Amino acid sequence: MKLSPHRIRAAHQRGSILVICMVLAGLGTIGAAAFFSLMQAKTQETAEREVALQRRTKLANSRALAKEALLRQDLGAIASPAGGARTLSLADSWGGITIATYPTAPLAASSSLRLHKTGALPLSSFTQDISVTLGDGDASISFQAQAKSLHPALGGDLLVVNRPWGTGTAPTELAGNLHVKGRAVLYGATYSTTTSPIRTDRVIMANHAGPKIALLNVAGTAILPENGPLPPTTTGYVAGAPNLSNQMSVFGNPNSTINDYDEKVGILGGLSLAGGTAEVVTSAAATVAAGINDAALLAILDPLTSPLPGSLPATLSTQGLLSSSILTSLISKATLVDSTVLTAILISNSPLPRDVLIQVVNGTAPLTPAHKWHIIRNNPVAFAVDNTGLLYVDLDHTQARSLAVTEGITSIILRGQETSAAATAAASMTPIVIGYQDGISSAPTLTSLQLEGENGRPLILALSNKGSAGTVTTTFTHTSGFPTWRGLLEVENYVLAVNTSAVSAATLVGGIRTDRSLNITAGTLTLDRETDAATISALQGVACRNAWLEMVNVN
Repeated sequence: MKLSPHRIRAAHQRGSILVICMVLAGLGTIGAAAFFSLMQAKTQETAEREVALQRRTKLANSRALAKEALLRQDLGAIASPAGGARTLSLADSWGGITIATYPTAPLAASSSLRLHKTGALPLSSFTQDISVTLGDGDASISFQAQAKSLHPALGGDLLVVNRPWGTGTAPTELAGNLHVKGRAVLYGATYSTTTSPIRTDRVIMANHAGPKIALLNVAGTAILPENGPLPPTTTGYVAGAPNLSNQMSVFGNPNSTINDYDEKVGILGGLSLAGGTAEVVTSAAATVAAGINDAALLAILDPLTSPLPGSLPATLSTQGLLSSSILTSLISKATLVDSTVLTAILISNSPLPRDVLIQVVNGTAPLTPAHKWHIIRNNPVAFAVDNTGLLYVDLDHTQARSLAVTEGITSIILRGQETSAAATAAASMTPIVIGYQDGISSAPTLTSLQLEGENGRPLILALSNKGSAGTVTTTFTHTSGFPTWRGLLEVENYVLAVNTSAVSAATLVGGIRTDRSLNITAGTLTLDRETDAATISALQGVACRNAWLEMVNVN
């Protein structure tokens, strides 16, 4: 069967098809227009995103540039910069900053203690605000760089082991019965496995430690290191360059005089000595003038030769206090075999004048070491340096002042107070800095540190060895056991070997900052935090500080 083609029989059917075609054509035109409009918008959005990304990148670059410049040039500087605001720019305009002038170097800021935002560091610290403007290619954004500084022990870090920078960097060892009733901060170093027996209530392993060590708190419970991040910190310049590697050089450092105990001794009105120089500071008279009986006494002494008669002390005791000239004449006739007789005469004439005491410490008076220091201790001597390299300081003496000694010392004796009541009273005395720098021109000589009695006077003891690594044996002695010593102990390039067996155990209220090993060879040493507000206030203005940086947006 043959089918015929379908025909559109009505005109309205043909019109409908035309309308549909026109509608479809219109929709296609609108769709094409919308598509091209969308593409144009996307292109514009991409361009704007690129500009925003560039601005964000420039701002991040500017912030990084500001932080690096402040860390490297300002944080450990000895003075605030001169010459007005500084402008620094990156190549091809990829960032730029302006650092405003500010009045005080960060390590010298002391106007107030401010709270800060880095939880791994002390709650408050001295702050120097530095205004910084960051560029993002279109606008300027104001930031405040807060340069913080504080001695770590005053913030609760009772044991700080810095990275060593001197010669002979053997693995750091923390051995024996060492109890830290606060936080220990162990910076990057290789730690010996003997470190694990120490006990500390809190610890930060600031960098990788090898081998891995397990720690207990003072109560004997296992603890984990805190995971709070530590920002880059500095004590100033080390070896002539900015230091952000957790190293220390706080004595005898000409590049960081603002953070140098040698300089602080001068600021405090202290005395600087060479180790080979015999010296005495005493509250006794400078000399005792000749008396009316001197001629008769000289007639008795002139025929005498060594050995002096054992009856001589009794004979001279009837004459009252002898003059300097009589004592000098007696010293000139004595030899070492007369040490006991000469000591008895000198003790019976205490307080000895300074001119006679000088003869005792410089070796002119022929005395055994035991007799020499028996005489010194029984006279009102604030400090003395003898001809054999022994430094003696009586911290309870009102004339004891800050002291910096360079080389030649073999032993340091620090005499505190004899009773707890006297130690409590000494807390109100002015802070004292005792500093010793060794190994500059020859091998280090210091081997002994003796702490006698207990001490309540605010004290900073700084020991610095610029030569090969040495060991200082530290001992405690007291008429009763368990003495307490108040003080901050700064130790550079010395291993400390601490022996408290003579007193069973000792407590150091303050803290220790070192860059070498700390070995408790016998007994127990406990580090406790300073809590006396007056002492903390006194030490804050004297102690050398760590410094770090915080950036705060002030827009």
